Amino acid sequence: MTACRQAAEAGSEKHLKSLQEDPELLAQYITQSAEIAVQCRQGGQTCTDFIEAISKGVKPALSCHENSALFPYINSTLSSTNLSMIDQLTGSLGSEYNSYLSSLLQNRNAALTHNRQLMDQAIAQYSNSDQVRRMYTRLNQNFTVHYNRSRRRVGSKTRGRSVGRCLMYTKMALLSGNFFRSYPGVGAAKDFGPELDRAGFTNLMETPGFEDMTPENAPEGAVIVYSGGQYGHIEVKMSDGSYGSDFNSSSPISSRIARTPIGIYVKIPETIEGMVEVPNE
Repeated sequence: MTACRQAAEAGSEKHLKSLQEDPELLAQYITQSAEIAVQCRQGGQTCTDFIEAISKGVKPALSCHENSALFPYINSTLSSTNLSMIDQLTGSLGSEYNSYLSSLLQNRNAALTHNRQLMDQAIAQYSNSDQVRRMYTRLNQNFTVHYNRSRRRVGSKTRGRSVGRCLMYTKMALLSGNFFRSYPGVGAAKDFGPELDRAGFTNLMETPGFEDMTPENAPEGAVIVYSGGQYGHIEVKMSDGSYGSDFNSSSPISSRIARTPIGIYVKIPETIEGMVEVPNE
């Protein structure tokens, strides 16, 4: 029994030392212990001995770290009950973490709002640029022109009739706007996003603060890429709020058939002066 007790004490000391050296391990140990204690109490037990034992073990380790060093390793979805239990185990870690989350959320929202305003200014400059106007001009000219696969004019058509070549007509418009130096080789509209990335466009759907972006509220001049069907679809948000590719429509294609927007692209500077870092959630 003596040997067993000595081994247990040695193991406990080794564990305590690891908690003292590793804030991530300590945070995980505290949150897991709090969960066990909460479940224990929910089972109708007081669990006093367990709580006291854990508290006695973690407090020396906590003295080796600033509480803030543990925050990145604590689950932000912990319930108020669990946070309260963490307070019981540690003294105040749960309350401090809750205050940290509230502050972080406020700072994150402020940073997102600040960056959104700067981004909106950059997007407006793009929408009103000569390049976008030249793109509009080419689209408007081509709405009534029927081109074959070789981009040769073979006849005329009405503005609202598609000839199944949305990507080709959009590429021609992008070339007219000098967004590409040569005709891009991608064959399917749904695969055109990476080509736009390489040309310096930004996908607003993947940009913090623009999670609510849709084809309906997309900025003028945005190039909208869709998945769905064999080839997907691509169209440009026109200055009058309509949508253009190889035809012109008053509404986005996703409002009429099963197409899902996967990219809403605009060309803005890679670095915008005044942008701030957005804290993680």
